[in-house]
Amino acid sequence: MSSFHQLARTADWFQWKIPPLLAVGYAMILINGIAFWPGFYTLFLLITSICSVGAYGHVVNDIFDIEQDLAAGKRNAMAKLSPSWRFFWVFLFIATGFLSLYLLTASLLMVALLFLNYLLPTIYSIPPFRLKERGILGVLADTSAAHLLPVLLIAISLNSIENISGLQNFILLVFAAIWAFFLGLRGIISHQVLDLQHDRKTNVVTFAGNKSREYIRSLILQFCYPAEMIGLTGFMGAIILTSPLVTGFLCIFIMVEFSKMARGWKFTLVYPERPGSERYLPFLNNEFYEAWLPVILALELLWITPLYGLILTLHIVLFRNMLKERLVLYSRIFYSFIK
Repeated sequence: MSSFHQLARTADWFQWKIPPLLAVGYAMILINGIAFWPGFYTLFLLITSICSVGAYGHVVNDIFDIEQDLAAGKRNAMAKLSPSWRFFWVFLFIATGFLSLYLLTASLLMVALLFLNYLLPTIYSIPPFRLKERGILGVLADTSAAHLLPVLLIAISLNSIENISGLQNFILLVFAAIWAFFLGLRGIISHQVLDLQHDRKTNVVTFAGNKSREYIRSLILQFCYPAEMIGLTGFMGAIILTSPLVTGFLCIFIMVEFSKMARGWKFTLVYPERPGSERYLPFLNNEFYEAWLPVILALELLWITPLYGLILTLHIVLFRNMLKERLVLYSRIFYSFIK
């Protein structure tokens, strides 16, 4: 199992990218009151399909980065495998992705979204396209494949159960897409900043590697972050109409975030070599999306039926390490507040 995780590089994405997607899924189930079995079955197969795409993208990227990674002294799980085994893993992750959607009797739109979700990481890594080295095209391809398309797939799929429709669903879908896109845009740019040293060793020039740090900082703080907050605000606005628990928690979280700002907290944004060089901004560390929002929404699902306790339990088990770290951190934060 550990070798599988290394091949799929799950440590790089599962704990951080899947919870926000689950939050969208839980929200769709909540506002529509979807019964347990169709909600659980649909969401389970969707997440299986999306995880297959995530694993596929990392495997393909590693296959076409072997020479560069070895030259830079970076570990590459694909380097020790024969071409036939590399093909096996690529085929497996494609098959599980489309099989999961087939079991949902997916619409043509859903199949098209999944196909595009496989296509983008392919042309991101494979020559002659190699979008990862083509500036803004690489950034847009990554954020669309890792965030935007999975959110659309989840929202549209759950929305299709029993032909659900309505203004609340439309608002949630639109703002979830905005939130996901700009969260992903900020994430990939920040990741490229962290990878600058490795990229320079291998002569790879990404979007962030071709821009000054001040340009990157302005892009994130003056464009990505405000747009992300607009998306999140609209998304939360659609949820709080039916979720008093989420509303109450959001108010508490906002107060805590602004308390951090008032106390002069710092945050590392585009200067990883100078930790704590940026002023703290609410929601910029992603913990609301990754840890708290999905759990609170899963709790709220218990009002539909106690059977959704299975989803809550599975969520806590799957993300227990990350949740434990955040709980320890917040116990220290509250202790510092009352000192």
